[in-house]
Amino acid sequence: MHMLATDCAELRRELLDMGLKLDTNNRQSLPRYLQSFEPIKRMTSASITGWHNEDLFILPTRNIGHGDAIFQSEYATYDDYVVSGTLEQWQQSIGALMTGNPLLQLAIGAALSGPLLYLIKRQGGGFHFYGDSS
Repeated sequence: MHMLATDCAELRRELLDMGLKLDTNNRQSLPRYLQSFEPIKRMTSASITGWHNEDLFILPTRNIGHGDAIFQSEYATYDDYVVSGTLEQWQQSIGALMTGNPLLQLAIGAALSGPLLYLIKRQGGGFHFYGDSS
């Protein structure tokens, strides 16, 4: 809606960049057309992954939780969010090494804690495992 507040040049630029064919001689028809509709359903457009609210975690290819949202980003790297193996394979390989290994337990717990920080309203931190530290 903020793109409709001015002369709509930014809106036209975005739509043309996405491949929309527009009549450039009738510049006022686009904002009139867009503002004449009331959507039946609203969707949230997310440009970053992560928590959108306490009920919805957004990933590039799927959402976890409740809410209607779609991930749209020019800079998305979908390869960062792929499944590799099964839970059973993880339990047999990594999980089996965790028994009696508090350092590995801490490392895996810290690695998996990032997405939960939003829910407990805390900032991230880190652990220094080896060598000198400032």
